[in-house]
Amino acid sequence: MGGLIESFLPTRGLRQGCLLSPYLFTLCMERLSHIIKVVVQDGSWRPIRISTTGSKLSHSFFDDEPILFGKASLQQVATITRCLDEFGTASGQQVSKPKSRVFFSKNVSATIGESISNVLNIPKTKNLGRYLGVPVIHDRVSKATFVDLIDRVESRLSGWKVATLSLAGRITLAQSVLVSLPAYTMQISFLPASVREYIDKKIRAFICGISKAGRKIHLVDWDMICRPKEEGGLRAPQCHTNKRGVND
Repeated sequence: MGGLIESFLPTRGLRQGCLLSPYLFTLCMERLSHIIKVVVQDGSWRPIRISTTGSKLSHSFFDDEPILFGKASLQQVATITRCLDEFGTASGQQVSKPKSRVFFSKNVSATIGESISNVLNIPKTKNLGRYLGVPVIHDRVSKATFVDLIDRVESRLSGWKVATLSLAGRITLAQSVLVSLPAYTMQISFLPASVREYIDKKIRAFICGISKAGRKIHLVDWDMICRPKEEGGLRAPQCHTNKRGVND
């Protein structure tokens, strides 16, 4: 039978590799979320809006990659710093400033941005890079925005020898690997037509056995290939590739 034991004072922080670390870390970040919600409700923290009538957005937490949103002013910087200091005192966790960046919208003047960056002691950036494996979009979406996705497709194809694979093998790889590569990105982003057409082109060439060594004739029309197997095509039930784009 379990029972109450004497109270104890923990002297060590979260240890990487411990099975309880993810749960304890989540509980700590939940406390930070509560702190932010309180100051948002009393008006001290002014979150941003995605649109004029959209919901207010003050923070986004996933694992150890939190993003904080607020008005670009020194008063807001003081409020955010106070919340982080309160959280740090309670949990023992601190912001890693060398790994952090501050991003400003185009409406923020360079003077204000420089002042905020100096107060926070966190460098400015014009590109937040990737978040949860997906590029953070700042400007107009183009083919260059998803160049990493194209590189992954190219990397997969470069490791496969078309000449040594049968038609059935190429179809299986295309359906299970190539078609699934853009699936994660397409859950939150709409791929430009140029990117979808490029990936489709690579899949068509791979299935037909085209490689750098030489070209082959397409024996079957692509529209026919994209039909379900029940209609004489090669598409699996869970696969939704068509002429306009992968997984459309």
